[in-house]
Amino acid sequence: MTGITESPPTGGLYIHFPFCRAKCPYCHFYSINNLDYLDEFFEGVSKEMGRRDRLFSALDTVYIGGGSPSLMTLSHLEKILGAVGRHWRVVEEAEITVEVTPEGLDYKWLTGAGELGVNRLSLGIQSLQAGILSFLRRRHDAADALKALEAVAAAGIVNVSVDLLYGVPGQDLEEWLRDLEKILETSPAHLSLYELTLERGTELWEEHRRGLFAMPGEETAALFFRETSRLLTRAGYEHYEVSSYARGTSRRCRHNLRYWRHEPYLGLGPSAHSFLPPGGRDASPAVGRRWWNVSDVDEYLGRLRSGNFPVEETEELNHRSLAFEALFLALRTSDGLDLEGWRRRYGEENCLLNDRVLEAACGEGLLRREGERILPTTMGLALADRLAVELWGGTA
Repeated sequence: MTGITESPPTGGLYIHFPFCRAKCPYCHFYSINNLDYLDEFFEGVSKEMGRRDRLFSALDTVYIGGGSPSLMTLSHLEKILGAVGRHWRVVEEAEITVEVTPEGLDYKWLTGAGELGVNRLSLGIQSLQAGILSFLRRRHDAADALKALEAVAAAGIVNVSVDLLYGVPGQDLEEWLRDLEKILETSPAHLSLYELTLERGTELWEEHRRGLFAMPGEETAALFFRETSRLLTRAGYEHYEVSSYARGTSRRCRHNLRYWRHEPYLGLGPSAHSFLPPGGRDASPAVGRRWWNVSDVDEYLGRLRSGNFPVEETEELNHRSLAFEALFLALRTSDGLDLEGWRRRYGEENCLLNDRVLEAACGEGLLRREGERILPTTMGLALADRLAVELWGGTA
């Protein structure tokens, strides 16, 4: 096992912008619609940066998510990216992503964001179908979405990811595939295609609990998944993670790859999560450390004003727990699990697989073995979480 590193590593930075015009009924991420906190929020995040800047020597990914970060003015965006640059060296080729929504997205904001260093956008379209957008209570229509894509192209930001949802009640497969084909006409660099899940505490979860609608069954969801993957891979996209498609390896989301590869990242803002692997600064050789901030703007800002960290909870992860996480995450990606590297990183005694399950999954066409690498097939990706649990031969 490696010892404590002498100098801090290069890391990734996530900043949670917790403001929205209105809360989407399926969204479980922390957000509020009170914009009165905006100025103090930026001051708070800058303070938090100053208390965490020793963790990394440099950043190679910066991701501003939310919430609806496109509510920021260009002066807000300049303020937050300027603070990042004062606290860390941002490498020249860094991926700098901002999540945006179609409504109100214009050429001036986009070109200004590009001039400030933003080189990747994640555009939350979700659907081009009026009925689906109405069910999801989105504030834009299909025309707004396509106009936003045109504005992004005109502004010269070529690395754009489009977010869409499937598995929505009442959704038709043929309409979904036509939506995808319409989006493909704009040649996005990346697509994030998520199956709608009902998270406890959201409006849709409560409405479903009350019997106001029924969710599609597992067979329908599997059909959407399979046909989506077939269409996009034929169009030249790489299905590199359960929900993620890239137009070539260089267009994979480098920030999300950090999560899937157990690489260090720092989260700032209310509810943001952070992770340091074993041996990193502020982590011991034997354990990794994960922590997350309080999910309340008032409390977040109050703790920072009083000189405290806004952390809600911290957990230490031993090598056995990390080994299971690594297996779980690896099987969600087309790169799969490098058995030799996995055992070297976490110790052979912690990296136990059920050989009988592995053989059966390979026989069923869910996994395949290539030397010292286990790779999921397309349908293996659809069942990745279940496969990881069944394959695991240890106790997490």
